[in-house]
Amino acid sequence: MNAFLDRLVLPAEPRSVRDLPGTNTRGGVLQAWLLAPTPRLLALNLALLLVARILVGGPLTADQLWVVLGVALYWPFQEWAAHVVLLHFRPRKLGPLTLDPLAARVHRFHHQQPWAFEPIFVPWPIILALMPIHAGLWWFALPPGPALTGAVCFAGAALLYEWVHLMAHAPWVPQNTWLRRVQAHHRAHHFRNEQHWYAFMVPSMDDWFGTGGEPREVPKSATTHSLGIETV
Repeated sequence: MNAFLDRLVLPAEPRSVRDLPGTNTRGGVLQAWLLAPTPRLLALNLALLLVARILVGGPLTADQLWVVLGVALYWPFQEWAAHVVLLHFRPRKLGPLTLDPLAARVHRFHHQQPWAFEPIFVPWPIILALMPIHAGLWWFALPPGPALTGAVCFAGAALLYEWVHLMAHAPWVPQNTWLRRVQAHHRAHHFRNEQHWYAFMVPSMDDWFGTGGEPREVPKSATTHSLGIETV
C-alpha cells in the first residue's frame, strides 16, 4: 500500500523547480503553483466553500469575526506542530506493522531532493481525504454561517501555505521582507539544520518555541537530507 501511494505522488523522475519555465519570477512561481494538483484541489475546495457560504447568506457578524481571528491565531501553531510531529515523524514498529505516514515519507523525499517540484506540496491523496473531514468538523462544531466562514478562512490559509512553500524553494527572490525571511529560514531548515525553522507564515513561531535563531549562528547538521533516518 505504501509503495502504491508513493508512486501516486512521487514520480520516478521528479522535475526540478529550478528548471521549470519562469520560476525565477513571481509570475512563473504563480503559474507553477496553479499547475500542481494539490493547489488545484485546494482551490476547488475553497471555491465550493465560498459558494456554500454565499448560499447560506447572512452578514459577517461579530461572532464570525471571532472565528476568523481564531483561525488566524490557530493556523501558525498547527503549521509548526504538524511540521515537527507529523512531517518529521520517524518510522515506528507497531507489532508486525511499521507506522510510517504518507506525509512523513514524502517529506523525507523532500529533504533528500529539496529542489524537486512534486514533493514540495502536501500529497494530493491526503488533501482529497481531508476535504470532507474538514467540512464535516466545521459543520458539527458551529452553526452554518460561522462554520462556513471558518472553513473558508482555513481553506484559504492552506492554499496560501502551498504557495509560500513553493516560493521558498523557487529561484525567484521576493522583494517583500516577510517573504524573504520565510525563504531564508526555510532554506536554512533544508541546508543548515533540520531541527530549526519549522514555521512558515509566522517565522517568529520558531523563536517562541526555541527552534529559530540566525542561520549563521546555528550549528550545521550532517543530516539535513536524511533526517537521520536510514530507511525510506
